[in-house]
Amino acid sequence: MSMRVLHIVSSLGRGGRERQLFELVKGLQSEIQVSLIILNDLVHYPISEFHFPILKISKAERTTFAGKRQIYSHIKQFKPDIIQYWDNLSAFYAISSLVFHRSNLIDGSIRSASKRDYPLPAIFVRAISFYTSKAIVGNSQAGLRVAGVKNRPKARVIYNGMDFSRFTPDKTFDAISTGLRDNLVKIVMVAGFRTAKDHESIVYAAKELQRNGITAQFVFIGDGPNRPHIESLISGELHEFFLFMGWRRDVEQILMHCDIGVLLTNTNGNAEGLSNSIMEYMYASLPVVATNAGGTPEIVIDGENGYLVDGMDVAGIAKALKNLIIDSQLRKLMGSAGKQRIISNFSMKALLQNHLSLYNSVLLKGSR
Repeated sequence: MSMRVLHIVSSLGRGGRERQLFELVKGLQSEIQVSLIILNDLVHYPISEFHFPILKISKAERTTFAGKRQIYSHIKQFKPDIIQYWDNLSAFYAISSLVFHRSNLIDGSIRSASKRDYPLPAIFVRAISFYTSKAIVGNSQAGLRVAGVKNRPKARVIYNGMDFSRFTPDKTFDAISTGLRDNLVKIVMVAGFRTAKDHESIVYAAKELQRNGITAQFVFIGDGPNRPHIESLISGELHEFFLFMGWRRDVEQILMHCDIGVLLTNTNGNAEGLSNSIMEYMYASLPVVATNAGGTPEIVIDGENGYLVDGMDVAGIAKALKNLIIDSQLRKLMGSAGKQRIISNFSMKALLQNHLSLYNSVLLKGSR
């Protein structure tokens, strides 16, 4: 009989953590027995295509006695050999379930390399989680290091994986109708407009490039509370060179019609773990300009498949972009190197095999 693995997550909305969980369980369902608990009714991904037990419980319900009973009943009925949880909230439910069901816990919550000041309850849950779990998984060496667990024997890195089939060209896709300009080099950033991301430096770099007679189209895919502020920074003739697309379901098609991928981070306490956006740029054969922080240097090799720049260094960002805007051959070489790096090291097959290997290792240790 195959092993039984339950995944618990606080939500399945937009975000890198959620994307990786969705892709992972989609692949696992044909290999082992899987179940999923989502502690929120926020679901961005098509879970209706899954053929395994799923409990989706609203934010309001999960705090009630009836809601908690649903969660624990689901765990008791599924009888998981392993529970893998993806954040602090799901850690609480996984750990507390040990009272009535002995399972092997895997902490998969380390998805960022940001240095954060957690509230005391979260610090307590995290400490208990690191102690009780049989394995601690991060998606970058930087994330494990910042969490203070890099040298623990139970800690390991499993890099994000990509479903390459998402990048199948759609013959009906009309790039021009989306606002993409065929006569300009297109620079794209896929990220929410929130404090952790640094859209501001791109605007200032665009101004510096314009002063030097270099133009390109800057494409922002995403939305969020900081968008009005970023829009307010763009004035005069610069307006025509910026395209705000909001959230899109055809991101892959758009990337295949762009030329340079950018992901900049506000380094005042923030750092990426391993960015899905960067992986997508690279598979779309885009050279990358990204902030040299967190796990980004584990995927972007400076001068090979892109440029690493210091946090909020407008001059450095402008210089990197200029090099790529004016040299189409350089873009092609770096883009090709990036795509090959993704194919070789960040495939969905690797993600699945690494998790199955982890599960087998945890069960083997648990049987001793």
